[in-house]
Amino acid sequence: MKTETMVQPTSHITRKHITIFVLVYACYLLSFFSRLLINPIIPTISVDLGLTKAQMGGFMSAFYLGYVLTNLPGGLLTDKLGYRKVILGTLLALGVSTLLFGTVTSYNTGFMIRVLAGIDSGATFSACLRAIFEWFPKNKGMATGILQTGTTGGLLLVNLAAPPFTEQHGWQYTFFIMGLIPLVFFALSFFYLPNPVQTDKPKASSVPSTFWRDVLSMFKNRNLVLLGFSGFFAMAATWGTASWTNNYLNGQLNLSLVTDGRFLDVAVCHCLCDRQTADRLLDG
Repeated sequence: MKTETMVQPTSHITRKHITIFVLVYACYLLSFFSRLLINPIIPTISVDLGLTKAQMGGFMSAFYLGYVLTNLPGGLLTDKLGYRKVILGTLLALGVSTLLFGTVTSYNTGFMIRVLAGIDSGATFSACLRAIFEWFPKNKGMATGILQTGTTGGLLLVNLAAPPFTEQHGWQYTFFIMGLIPLVFFALSFFYLPNPVQTDKPKASSVPSTFWRDVLSMFKNRNLVLLGFSGFFAMAATWGTASWTNNYLNGQLNLSLVTDGRFLDVAVCHCLCDRQTADRLLDG
């Protein structure tokens, strides 16, 4: 592991900054790639395992059950351990959980693995964002905008790669092969992702005594509450569409898995452009 960890963040982008960003971006993209891997091939999985429509929805929702439960604790974990350890743990867990899903032979087992995968990913956003803010203090708006393309980028790659691979080799081998990708980036991050700059003086307590009081006070702010509801319904529409479009196109319109994926990728490419336009405006 590299011991050269005291390179100070500056507004000047160096090769080290690019390396850090690529690894952080890969972690964020792969967290979406792994969680969405089931979506374009769920019709094949459902036939093989004899799933009902409700069970298909259960597989796709199980991830978010674990994910929601660990979002806030994941942020606290990032504060306590630093972004490097959390990113490494996330990549390792994503790889293992994706590999394990390829061994599933029943609904109950698959559901539990999906919940565990969601728990694994709960701290991903906070860790990646912490790294971005630390290493790109003068360009954090643009860097965050690029980072956020990992959500739609993961969906784009899933629909490009998973359907044709599944049609040729089966859904189990799709999970086996795709599960190796996070493990490759785990190894790369282990050697090339530096520790946070200020790690020599750990604090006795990383959570201020007023933290939970501050969290509760947010619910008294009407604007924040309304913003939260807006985000909730926007995410429900976005990921509901992403989760069920492939199954609808395959089951109701009798399109192949590959054609389904290409259809959805057209919309995804449009979203990638929109994200960059919005975040350029945020940077002023």
